[in-house]
Amino acid sequence: MAEGFIQPVGARRLEDLGADYFHDLYSRSFFQQYKNTSNQTTYKMHDLIHDMARVVSKDICFHTKYNSSDCYPLFGNACHLSLLHDNSQHIELKASLKNERLRTFLLMSTNVSSRGELHPELFQHLQFLRVLGLSSIGIAELPDSVDKLEYLRYLNLSRNPISHLPESMCRLAALQTLKLTNCPQLCDLPKDMKNLANLRHLHFDVKGQLQSMPLQFGRLTNLQTLSAYIVGRKEGNGIGELKNVNGLRGSLCIKNIEHVLDLKDAVEAKLGMKTCLDKLELQWRKLRSGLDPQLLDRRKNEQAEVLANLQPHENVKELVIQNYCGVIYPDWLSQPWRKFTSIHLQGLKYCDNLPSLGQLPFLKHFAISDLPSLKYVDHNFYGTCNAATFPSLESFQLHDMSALLHWRNVSNDAMPCLNTFTIHGCPNLISLPHKLLSLLPYSSVSNCGSLQAVP
Repeated sequence: MAEGFIQPVGARRLEDLGADYFHDLYSRSFFQQYKNTSNQTTYKMHDLIHDMARVVSKDICFHTKYNSSDCYPLFGNACHLSLLHDNSQHIELKASLKNERLRTFLLMSTNVSSRGELHPELFQHLQFLRVLGLSSIGIAELPDSVDKLEYLRYLNLSRNPISHLPESMCRLAALQTLKLTNCPQLCDLPKDMKNLANLRHLHFDVKGQLQSMPLQFGRLTNLQTLSAYIVGRKEGNGIGELKNVNGLRGSLCIKNIEHVLDLKDAVEAKLGMKTCLDKLELQWRKLRSGLDPQLLDRRKNEQAEVLANLQPHENVKELVIQNYCGVIYPDWLSQPWRKFTSIHLQGLKYCDNLPSLGQLPFLKHFAISDLPSLKYVDHNFYGTCNAATFPSLESFQLHDMSALLHWRNVSNDAMPCLNTFTIHGCPNLISLPHKLLSLLPYSSVSNCGSLQAVP
């Protein structure tokens, strides 16, 4: 897509067209599927196809080892250049790398280099680049001259000790993909990022040091991938900036929701319009201890109202709610037409019961952890309908439930598909339903010292 090989067809997304092309090539055995060392499904080119491709592209594609000498003019006719470097090397890319034909430039390594440097004038001689990969080379900053790459569509800066990005980067009008994963020191994004009107994919660490989004982030209406939206306190970086960013796909984490104090802002986010999201994480920061009781009650009510109005589209399959301090659950969480397959509730300090989830027809995985006010799991959890409850549930996990005392009996027709039950860190738990332990293929109980009997 970054090279311009995929052309628009009607209203279809370029990514969908590219996926069609890939699957067509896969069906013709151009690519083969295999598992990598992390047991992830990946694809590689068939050996014969690879050999043929190397022969055909020998004059325009070069893959070689990096060295610090000025050998790069040898690749003056290259359109695509990749350099493999040793992680112990000092990476220094000089202005002597000159090639106006170059469209792809990748620095590749399996490990992170300890130090790297980009010459300020480097980009002036590579102004027609479409793809630039600078991951794992140990650079602490990106030169201001990056704005010379006016045709750049793909930029990968992952696994570098970068803390800031130059404002000049916001003049890369053609940029579609920006990768900033595993940049633990990254603490802010360029303030004029709103000008990257063609940006479609923005990747960064959800658990990184970023504290808020640039102002008017909502102008990036072409975004389809966004690792997280970090809610700020200012006008222009609140949760309402998500209003028109409705093309988001895959996973979205919304952080610092405690900054949403006005119910209208939660409504304005229009999460129900994000029809292509598969996973949604809603995160609050923990309330500080010692709050005035009246202020604490106000915060509980505010968060309950906010969560009620952060209703996602029914297509969302995975939901995570973290550090919510309200007492009640939103009605939308239990709606039987929801397509939730996984729900995880974590750090809900003041919830003393569980939501009624028994009638969710597709729920396969449910996990709860650190609900210190929950003492009982009772009939409310299963719902009031006479039909079999939790018809699709396969795994159930409970962790660190310090106040949990009893789990009421489970009916014989409940959880017919359950095969995994894990409970850990419930020191006051006295009883568990017989079915959860005696009839399952896999069950695990640990750090539950008060449990009177384990079937």
